[in-house]
Amino acid sequence: MNNMPKYKSHKTVNALEIKTSQANGFDLEITYSDSGYENVVFKVPPEMKVRYEPKVGDFHVFYEDGYSSFSPRKAFLDGYTRM
Repeated sequence: MNNMPKYKSHKTVNALEIKTSQANGFDLEITYSDSGYENVVFKVPPEMKVRYEPKVGDFHVFYEDGYSSFSPRKAFLDGYTRM
């Protein structure tokens, strides 16, 4: 791995911390702990769940181009600082 190119993040993203992650039949629903978003329920599309199944404490990351993904808590906090 030492020979691979290295990259450092320099972008700004929006993100919400995941409060709950619960299966509902074949669907996965998450809720957020951030102020103003506590009552939002997000139904995770199957194609997102295939890439990574979010856990409590992870982050739902929203990029400027409309793309969103989930980031494990440690990786997110190691790479981003709240503004």
